[in-house]
Amino acid sequence: MEWNIHQQGRQYKNRRSQDGKIPLWIVDEIPKDVNVVVFTEFNSHAKNVQQFYNLLVAKNFFYSTTSYSCAWANDILIAVRGKDIEVKSTSYVKSYSDVPNTTFNIDWDSIPENLRLDIQVGNKSIYLWGVRIKDLGSDYVKRKVEMETIMNWLQEIGGISILVGDFNNLRENTPEPNWNLKVLDALLGTAFKRVTPESNHSWGVSLLESNNSFDGFIKNDHLICSNEISATAEPYKWEYLQHCNYDLEEPCCNKQKLNIPVGEPDHGILIVEVE
Repeated sequence: MEWNIHQQGRQYKNRRSQDGKIPLWIVDEIPKDVNVVVFTEFNSHAKNVQQFYNLLVAKNFFYSTTSYSCAWANDILIAVRGKDIEVKSTSYVKSYSDVPNTTFNIDWDSIPENLRLDIQVGNKSIYLWGVRIKDLGSDYVKRKVEMETIMNWLQEIGGISILVGDFNNLRENTPEPNWNLKVLDALLGTAFKRVTPESNHSWGVSLLESNNSFDGFIKNDHLICSNEISATAEPYKWEYLQHCNYDLEEPCCNKQKLNIPVGEPDHGILIVEVE
């Protein structure tokens, strides 16, 4: 399960130090049969973050997070549970500078948000990644560079990898040539595959007048895995919107766009069964 929970530390620089709280009902949305959860746009400095962690532990999860000192950074949380899953180590490549800024000459915009758990599942060693491609103010060339960074990591470590996250990609049928689903798929090469729900979308949510249901217009959230992994995606889940405070714009084209405030999730939930 992967879910962008829309804390947006990078764009709302004062959120962590002022009113930032994570909605605790998010934990209740985790299905009972889910063994792995990845939250992108997490906030490890939220005022109630320890309550959030306690709820995960109460559901028998082991969790790990990134934690940046700079207020504009997004974090990632990965939580796992199950008697057959053993966590060997956790790590991440820093994707933001510390405060005060480091003097090293590092291109931070080329490094996606990331967190890696090295796990043992039965007799298989697996690298489990949570990732988010930074949007970087619609710099699509740099978004592609971030994905190239990920692919370099995968090639360097070898073995079996499973990635889930928000790739901030555009659609296939877009005039933007630098960062869309076709470009993403081309970067995967022959060793990896993308697993994405077919029937609906994960971002840009609207209320559809035809059946009073919710759907987005773009598929940003995916699972990417080594080819030997068998994985099947369910449709993105939007039922959680009953808990959110959102505004509806004027109807247009048989739908109404939802404006969801920062701090409440705004992506469909990705659930994938991995065998």
